[in-house]
Amino acid sequence: MIFEDYAEYYDLLYRDKDYRGEVDFVLDRLGRNGIRRGDAILDFGCGTALHASLMAEAGYVMHGVDGSDRMIAIAKRRRAAARSDAASLTLSVDDLRTARLGREFNAAQALFHVMCYQTTDEDLDKALLTMNLHTRPDGLILFDFWNGEAVLTHKPAERSTRIETGEVVVDRKTHPQWHPEKNLVIVNFTVDVMLKASGKTGRIEEAHPMRYLFIDEMMERLHRQGLVHVETGTWMTGKTPTADDWSVYMIARRPAAHSLSS
Repeated sequence: MIFEDYAEYYDLLYRDKDYRGEVDFVLDRLGRNGIRRGDAILDFGCGTALHASLMAEAGYVMHGVDGSDRMIAIAKRRRAAARSDAASLTLSVDDLRTARLGREFNAAQALFHVMCYQTTDEDLDKALLTMNLHTRPDGLILFDFWNGEAVLTHKPAERSTRIETGEVVVDRKTHPQWHPEKNLVIVNFTVDVMLKASGKTGRIEEAHPMRYLFIDEMMERLHRQGLVHVETGTWMTGKTPTADDWSVYMIARRPAAHSLSS
């Protein structure tokens, strides 16, 4: 399963990611559209729950869902170490396409390109339906994704990252395979790990299929779900997206009078 082996080094590899800045941005966009402290937010594809933890600290009632048992286990360990109020951050393992939690939230979100992992039309529609079903009438849905126009303009490239701490050296190489006929990029990760104390080494290899999406396409999918488009913008700025903006976000509202069935 994607992220199962990778999970143990996920936070280390993304230690420079501006989680707090991203949370501030998301809460600002949600707040402009009626979400307030104390509201309940569902975080799909939460990973190790760094976004969700910061949002809980900011006064929101969070529930994080991820398909990886290891990611959720790490999130629970962090929550226990932080002695967080268990009621403000709850966690569970489930699939975005099929989860049915029996609760509704003021908002549902899927951050860090979770929607791009829904690589078929059916998967995308199921994911949006799941978010819709878990959102209260007049509630919000927010997600970000790879902007197809930018992917076509700035094609995927190989990358490498080295992280070193007092205990471990982690080298990650990223080799993308582009499949334009499917709007798909297979992101191949090779992660080499060396434990300094013992000199032991290991290698993790994972392939992550990522579908890049187009704004008009997603607008149409929202419409078919009965959702009302609220805004689309460039991630972390809110500006109108261009073909140079790889990461964009979209917000939609579930109408107050709209009913759904699973």
